[in-house]
Amino acid sequence: MLKAVHMLLFLIIFNVVSKPEHLFRVNSFSLPQDSDSTSHSLLITSTPHPPTRTDQIPNSLNPGEILKRKKENGTYTLKTGKIDTSAFSLSPTIYHFEIPRWSSLAEIARFRFYRSPTDNQNLDTEVIYFDNEHIYSVDISTLYFMRRGEWESINGTRKSPTGSLHLHSTPAGADVYFFGEFTGFQTPCTIDGLIAGNYEIELFLPNYRFIGRNVKVLRDTLIRTSFELLSDFDPIHIIGEKTHGKLILPHPPVNSPFKVNDSVLHQPEILLMEGEHSLKWNGGNLYREIDTTLFIKAGELHYFNVPYERLHGTININAHPEEMLICIDGRDCHTGNSSFTLPTGFYTLRASKSGYLEEKRKILISPDVQSRISVILQPNLDRDGDGFPDSIDRCPDVYGLFMGCPRMRFTDAFAIKLDEVREYVQSDSLTFGISVLGTVSRFPGQKEFADFLTSFSSGRFGGINNYRGLSSLNKYQLSWRGLQAQLELGQWASGLRFKRSDTLTLQTKNDTYYVYHDSLNNIEPAIYIPSTAVSLGMRYKFDNFSIAYSLGYQWENIIVDQLISSSDGSLHEVRFSNNWWFHQLTLTRDLVSTATITPSVYCQIKFPFGPVARTRWYSLQTGLQINYSPSWWREK
Repeated sequence: MLKAVHMLLFLIIFNVVSKPEHLFRVNSFSLPQDSDSTSHSLLITSTPHPPTRTDQIPNSLNPGEILKRKKENGTYTLKTGKIDTSAFSLSPTIYHFEIPRWSSLAEIARFRFYRSPTDNQNLDTEVIYFDNEHIYSVDISTLYFMRRGEWESINGTRKSPTGSLHLHSTPAGADVYFFGEFTGFQTPCTIDGLIAGNYEIELFLPNYRFIGRNVKVLRDTLIRTSFELLSDFDPIHIIGEKTHGKLILPHPPVNSPFKVNDSVLHQPEILLMEGEHSLKWNGGNLYREIDTTLFIKAGELHYFNVPYERLHGTININAHPEEMLICIDGRDCHTGNSSFTLPTGFYTLRASKSGYLEEKRKILISPDVQSRISVILQPNLDRDGDGFPDSIDRCPDVYGLFMGCPRMRFTDAFAIKLDEVREYVQSDSLTFGISVLGTVSRFPGQKEFADFLTSFSSGRFGGINNYRGLSSLNKYQLSWRGLQAQLELGQWASGLRFKRSDTLTLQTKNDTYYVYHDSLNNIEPAIYIPSTAVSLGMRYKFDNFSIAYSLGYQWENIIVDQLISSSDGSLHEVRFSNNWWFHQLTLTRDLVSTATITPSVYCQIKFPFGPVARTRWYSLQTGLQINYSPSWWREK
């Protein structure tokens, strides 16, 4: 039952964190472990090459290639592979839809698609496929999506969007390659089930020259094409010398063509006379422009492989009030005055704070520019939401929230609290903590062991230990996004000494021991309780206070040293294992709040549970802790 409660608490926090900010549009993709099932891989084949995972949507695909988008537990994954056109004739039914003219593959693949209009954005289709011209779905004949605040729909068809290609060569028997990959066919052959589009076809036959051609396959059409292969042994007559070289350019990341000299290129390659040529490309405000000179040699192939450099800019935000939460389009949120360095372009800024009206605005990040804006939130004059300003109905300042004022519905109050937790989780930065000096008091839960321990504590005790005394530099804490992990090292400078005048008897499974103090023979029995504890839980902070709950496990030994064996009178050390589980509650108060270093005082209580070998411990710890939040992490 306890484990179920812990799991439920974790799920509540995770669900709040993972709630998407923009409805009806897929914002990001991830790469979790592959868990595909056969029923969800109808259109993508695993032969001859298995599908590959990717973290970004390609700008375009070759004919016959397909992009699969799958949703699992709110996370979207992408895979590219070969389309299996045989699925169009099998069950379940595959529908295909034309990509709207206003969109491209890179844009439409980020929309969420639904069976019908709905207010619940999480009901979108889990598996959907794309190629350059089509969208594919299973058993859904009409797809709905939200665009510009309005529902739109597209209708699909069950008819296969494929054509056929007949290849003939002289001589016959040439291997057929599509886009550099062997198809398994040899000429003459007819290849059915090809997705419509332009195919780069190459034929290879030993002792003949490799030949290639671009052929367009049309839907519901058989295209015939013939090749005449030239033998390596046929005489070739060359007249004159080569005067041109070929320049091949990479595909630009934005729709902006290259200019060679004064000519605008719409193809990725061009033949140029030998000599120097100017090359220019304008990346707008997104990429750094290219302006260079190339030397082309006759009869040679030249590749221009200079990488495109993305432009960035910085925006500095002055926040009023300083405690507001500032988020920009899915980036890590910052609290108070903030600075963001982002790729150029338009973004949406959202600023919020409890008791103030939320503000959203569009901002422009310009290339290589540091801009500065001020965000001033206006107080919420109607915090109780009853339609009257608080200064008139005096709610909740005078009458309270429910004393004479409309009572808030439970669902609204719960939603407000969830929003507060979500904002806190988004703004909670990475923090390291270490205890400087503290005190510890532990109380055993088993009465017999407590009585035995009292016999030792009648002597000198205290000092630095993890029973009752001081602790120093032994607690290490890591917190981020509302989660908290802690490592506690037990430490002992001296044990609990036995200095009573009488003698105790300690019975174990193997022997009987006497416990007494003998200063003449330097026999001074002592108890040591070394231990190490780890815990993991959740933390919530409001103003300068924070509260954390965690679940932990403590590895512990109880060591009784310098015992006299009743059988031979020799000195012995007896060890008892005493591992135990615990609930841990931590209260923290920040003394001084700074950007990176924050000293605080803490109070920590442990409540044991579960089976134990010897005894459970109830523990109370207090002390001074130093927290460090690295600036490089907060600026990410």
